[in-house]
Amino acid sequence: MRRRPTPWLAAGLALWAAGCKDDAPAPPPAAEDASAPVAMPVFEDPSTGARFSWPPTWRRVAAADTPDEDSVTQLARVERVGLASPVAPRVVLSAEPTTLTDPELAHRKVKNLLEAQLDGQGAKVRRISLLKHHVDGQPVGVLDVLYAVPVPDRDPVAVRHRSMVALVHTGEGSLAILTLTATYLAGDHDRVGTEVDAILHSLGLAPPPPAPSPDRGG
Repeated sequence: MRRRPTPWLAAGLALWAAGCKDDAPAPPPAAEDASAPVAMPVFEDPSTGARFSWPPTWRRVAAADTPDEDSVTQLARVERVGLASPVAPRVVLSAEPTTLTDPELAHRKVKNLLEAQLDGQGAKVRRISLLKHHVDGQPVGVLDVLYAVPVPDRDPVAVRHRSMVALVHTGEGSLAILTLTATYLAGDHDRVGTEVDAILHSLGLAPPPPAPSPDRGG
């Protein structure tokens, strides 16, 4: 099933192509005493137990609360503030119900769907990798994609897409594909790459439910 064109990308690049900028970014938080500990905001999803945090240069914004046609639900979204960029870098935590039980198949499904989506948008993939990582003892796919998006009357715009992908249990006893995804213009990588690293690697996962005890019927 092919996903709809990413609203963030379509709207942001349309403004950029017209020579406009996104809404003026909010100013960064005021500088504080460097010796004082910085409290990192944390979001934890009650259904999956997944959590992540972000630095003070990012803020939480409203996330879509209804699934799209692929049943992908945004659980939380944060965006970079105080950055002079046509489109603000964003990180989104999403979940999609699945019948898959193999984590590696879930990782590859996300990769394949993204490639199909980019192909449908006319984007050209310049580099793509899917590596294996572990978070809280559970396998996680690390997807990193660099692609170019065509823009009318301008050179293609390079975009960076980075995801942490996990197969998780929900509170309803079902499984879901969880993704923590950062998307930003490749030209902003030197300014936000380290922060994105910190956000993605702050991902925490709840332990899976215990396996059922074997039946010892007499």
